[in-house]
Amino acid sequence: FQRRQQFQQPVRVTLGWDYLDFSGDPAELVLYWQNEETGLWVEVPGNTVNMENGTVSGLINHFTRFAWGWGGDDGD
Repeated sequence: FQRRQQFQQPVRVTLGWDYLDFSGDPAELVLYWQNEETGLWVEVPGNTVNMENGTVSGLINHFTRFAWGWGGDDGD
């Protein structure tokens, strides 16, 4: 088991969707981080969608994998 690298202060992670071909509503995008212990994706609390810039972002406090998905994804 590896311990997560924790940041002293939260940092903003921002992911764009403009290069992807999807037909969903960007306003429903959600930022997720991957829990390496369980393999599940966990929603980043308080994430925001910026329609003008084509991004979804949120504040995180550790290194891990990040991805975006549609709200209501069940984490598998």
